Amino acid sequence: MGEAIGDNLVVKVGMSRSPDTRCDDHNRTLPKCAFKWKVACSTSVDGRDPFPNSRLALIGEQAMKDFLEREGRSRGGEFFLATRSQMEMAWRRGVDVAAGKAPA
Repeated sequence: MGEAIGDNLVVKVGMSRSPDTRCDDHNRTLPKCAFKWKVACSTSVDGRDPFPNSRLALIGEQAMKDFLEREGRSRGGEFFLATRSQMEMAWRRGVDVAAGKAPA
């Protein structure tokens, strides 16, 4: 990462209809022992249905990125250094915006 990450997590923001499959696909492309991505937040873990379309998912994804741009440390694109609390707040923000419960 070019710096010590301390207690931060390396967060990749993204919405997917099948987050576990997407995560497995990412992990297959990494050298062994480098990183191993895992799904930290998802609508299925929350007991919710997936978003009904990709437009809403992208709106939620952008809300998460915007939050982490302000509160975390961007590593470029969809990658951030963030505390677990910041990651969870970004997730809530993204879900709320995509569900129309908060302004974008």
